[in-house]
Amino acid sequence: MIRLATKGAIRGLLSGIVTLQGRTDPMEKPQADALANKHAALHAMIDAEEHRRHPDDELLNRLKREKLMIKDHMLGIAPN
Repeated sequence: MIRLATKGAIRGLLSGIVTLQGRTDPMEKPQADALANKHAALHAMIDAEEHRRHPDDELLNRLKREKLMIKDHMLGIAPN
């Protein structure tokens, strides 16, 4: 049951990501706040999964890649 809830949360998180590729102007505060919140949520999900008795390595890899992608967006170095 927890795994299904986690995957649903991931889908919701991923579907709401703001695409900022190609931006040259500074990110607006609401967008930066949204990305920071998603980054923090992913961090919490990674932490929870890592502390399970049998963590799902595939899920952890996806979460970590997504967290890094969001960090790149926040820093303005996302690939085009």
